[in-house]
Amino acid sequence: MIDFQSFNKSLKMKWVQSYLNEVNHGKWKLFLDFYLQKYGGKLVFLSNRKPQDVHQLLLKDPFLREIIEHWTNLNYREENRDFNSIGIWHNALIIIANRPIFYTSWLKAGVKEVIEIYLMKITHSLAIMLLL
Repeated sequence: MIDFQSFNKSLKMKWVQSYLNEVNHGKWKLFLDFYLQKYGGKLVFLSNRKPQDVHQLLLKDPFLREIIEHWTNLNYREENRDFNSIGIWHNALIIIANRPIFYTSWLKAGVKEVIEIYLMKITHSLAIMLLL
């Protein structure tokens, strides 16, 4: 007997894997790109968001919300051993006001991991020292 809920989840997870696959250039990806662009696109799936925090994305499409909920159930990790290489955006381990963060302007500036904030601070400090 097939468990249809598990089968449904597995189909959706395979769909996300295909979406994240850079070799696959299917036009169907435009749907996700469009709806996820204000959240960083693929970062939604590459992040470490808690499943119970998916509602904070305020997604209007129930199908897309369900896909992200299933994906976060599968991929959420409570701890990360290498904090410097941890992704910042949509990460349940990095929160402000009890919410994972996402700043589009920072992402456009190339900030994706904690180490990049440290490097920006060092670069900024060196620039100030050079001006003195």
